[in-house]
Amino acid sequence: MADTDTLKAQIAELEADKAKLEAKLAKRKVGKRYKYTPEFEAFWKKFRGRWNRETDRYIKVGKYEAFQEWLRLSPCEQEKAIKVAHRPSGQYVPDGVRWLRGKRFDDYG
Repeated sequence: MADTDTLKAQIAELEADKAKLEAKLAKRKVGKRYKYTPEFEAFWKKFRGRWNRETDRYIKVGKYEAFQEWLRLSPCEQEKAIKVAHRPSGQYVPDGVRWLRGKRFDDYG
């Protein structure tokens, strides 16, 4: 019985956290575009993305989705991601959202 109460409390806490995050994201929408934090913009500017052989250049996709993952990181993790964002290169670099979700910045420092 106590385990059930504990699980219910944890579920309620997670739902509250989810609601807070959704409210935070809703406030950031400005018209049809989103307002990103300066820290995320610094990360996005430094992050190269992956190499596209067809166009012979680096491409970045999923900025908004990457921003959602960015908000889930702690300030310490965000700082570390900014510091090493320029390092990944090559054909097999994941897009920004997967790079942040997988905490790939830990591989570089």
